[in-house]
Amino acid sequence: MHIRSVLPALLFLVPVASMASEAMIYGFVYQCEADEINRVMAETCTRRFPGLSKEADVALAAWRDRNLARANAAKQACSSDLSAATEHVSASDLEVIGRRMADLKAEIFSNFETEIRKRGMAPCHEALKQLETAGGPLEIR
Repeated sequence: MHIRSVLPALLFLVPVASMASEAMIYGFVYQCEADEINRVMAETCTRRFPGLSKEADVALAAWRDRNLARANAAKQACSSDLSAATEHVSASDLEVIGRRMADLKAEIFSNFETEIRKRGMAPCHEALKQLETAGGPLEIR
């Protein structure tokens, strides 16, 4: 069983989840949308700090070289898991799950933007280093 197959149940628990559970849910959302999340974060850095353009391109390319096949497989597995959930979850519940995933993804971007506003270029350097570094927290396992 894919760990992502518990995603629908976990997303309903978010409002009452502990911090550890919420972090796990963010991890699920990241796994399901890793390439897009990383692309948007790199683009955010280059939009805010054009001098980081080359560093962002190199970092994203390095991450994609190591992870794109697994990221695409994870995205497909998430989609399949949500499709399979139609047998057990109502259409309106699936809409709620989809909206919650979109909200969490938007929250990831918003939190990143907030960190940039607070700390300047540092969050971009950190994120790009994590993208470029094999075995870092942004790796798809």
